[in-house]
Amino acid sequence: MTLPDILPKSVSLGYSTIHVYGPTQIEGAQLGYAYDLEGNWLAGQADGDWQATWTVIGYENLCGDPIFVDRQTDSLAVYTATHGTGSWKPVMIAASLQDFEEALKIIEEVAKGRETPVSLEHNPISSDERENALTEIRKITQVSEIEFWESLLEK
Repeated sequence: MTLPDILPKSVSLGYSTIHVYGPTQIEGAQLGYAYDLEGNWLAGQADGDWQATWTVIGYENLCGDPIFVDRQTDSLAVYTATHGTGSWKPVMIAASLQDFEEALKIIEEVAKGRETPVSLEHNPISSDERENALTEIRKITQVSEIEFWESLLEK
């Protein structure tokens, strides 16, 4: 399965930024995940290995964790995983690439006027605004655990 063209995007909220690669950046984004600097394949078949069907489409900047799709799923389910632990434990953050893009739009809307730590401090997210955004994201992403999204909307 090939990836549909996605638009490069960065969504910043306070200290957090999610970066999504554009089509011309996707291949280079696999370095360190699917292959190393010498072009050696890093993906494996065992639990905890980077899987051959995973394609990095972006990252979040605080921890540098990858955001990736599983090309084995028809919907291109979107995941993240903590890097640097010696094994990959994927956490689904959206049931499809389309759902991920819709959830990012919600974050982008909440982030208006709050793109930097200083602007967020001067214009904090209200509890109602946070809960409304998380409720919408829960509906859109079709995942039960939304820690990824919750952490973006922390004060």
